[in-house]
Amino acid sequence: MSFIKFEKVVKYYNFGDLKFKALDHVSFEIEKGEFVVVLGPSGAGKSTLLNLLGGMDYASEGSIYIDHEDITKYTERALTTYRKDSIGFVFQFYNLIPGLTAYENVSLTRALKKDALDPKETLTMVGLSEHINKFPSQLSGGEQQRVSIARAICKNPKLLLCDEPTGALDTETGTKILSLLHGLSKNDGHTVLVVTHNSQIAAIADRVIKMRNGKIAHVSVNQSPLKVEEVVW
Repeated sequence: MSFIKFEKVVKYYNFGDLKFKALDHVSFEIEKGEFVVVLGPSGAGKSTLLNLLGGMDYASEGSIYIDHEDITKYTERALTTYRKDSIGFVFQFYNLIPGLTAYENVSLTRALKKDALDPKETLTMVGLSEHINKFPSQLSGGEQQRVSIARAICKNPKLLLCDEPTGALDTETGTKILSLLHGLSKNDGHTVLVVTHNSQIAAIADRVIKMRNGKIAHVSVNQSPLKVEEVVW
């Protein structure tokens, strides 16, 4: 079985007497260590898919297998453990704590996971060794995003989930962030999933999942993905 497998997954949201189907019998597979891009317009179901993968919401129907385990059968306590031990999140707007330094923001993961990586080493990995004692307000947008990536990988997660990680960045900085995330997949073996509106990012992906109206419109495997620096932005 693949590392990730969605099997006829449905997600409903109830709004009073109305029932909205955010995901409609979604099925796909992802192999371990792949760099995956999920594309689609607003309302396509991308964020819902990310929330289900990250154990932040429950599927209404279907099965979601992560590393051979069906997380749709998990209790709330088991889902909490899954999020804590297996998932790293990278958000568009960083979600850093303003009153903590870069080092302290990353160090928070050590309270969640006993075998977390060294915060200083992960900040060095993302090129911030000289900024570890700075507060978020003293960092550029790209540097804050790198702190959020360091915080995510400090957990040494099975799966790195990135929600529009370059959406708030200029092209040059966004390219650097993509290069970093891509390297985590290719060089360090992390399975990385990036949700984005930017179709150009698909050129560097191992697998591209296109969504429309809560359904999978198309899944393609890229036999010859480009390097980040080869993409014309």
